[in-house]
Amino acid sequence: MPDISELLTIETEQFSVQKLLETEIGGFSLGNLLAAAVILLISLVVIKLLTKAVRRALERSKLERAIRSFILSCVRVLLWVLVALIIADKLSIPSASLVAAVSVAGLALSLSLQDTLKNVFSGFTLLATRPFSSGDYVDIGATGGTVTAIGLFYTTLTTPDGKEVSIPNSE
Repeated sequence: MPDISELLTIETEQFSVQKLLETEIGGFSLGNLLAAAVILLISLVVIKLLTKAVRRALERSKLERAIRSFILSCVRVLLWVLVALIIADKLSIPSASLVAAVSVAGLALSLSLQDTLKNVFSGFTLLATRPFSSGDYVDIGATGGTVTAIGLFYTTLTTPDGKEVSIPNSE
């Protein structure tokens, strides 16, 4: 008959940490899920710090506010995509198929928003090159007026008769 110390050793071996971490939950091991959670928590802190650093650098630049917010949004999106790829790799999800899926979704989105993206990039160009600024009188197409605001999507004019007109930046 085994003594109590042998029984405790057997029970301890059955419930080892290694076996616990290898436990499968929904096709993923508990160890990989915990590692992915730790990566996510660390990523939250890193993204917050990097975003703050980029925001400070952009505030010191001479760029328009709209361009600064656009760049900051792009940086945030890129960081989150990078985090998603790292976590997917940790969970043994094939990153090549994930990248392909994101690429296809990006292509579909860009095709569906083609006119909007034209306006955004035209607005980005207008804000960066500053061919005119608020207060200038301009003729855009058949419309003339004083520029009151230049945004990423539209430029707003006040016509001589006092009407406010928004013209897409791609024009």
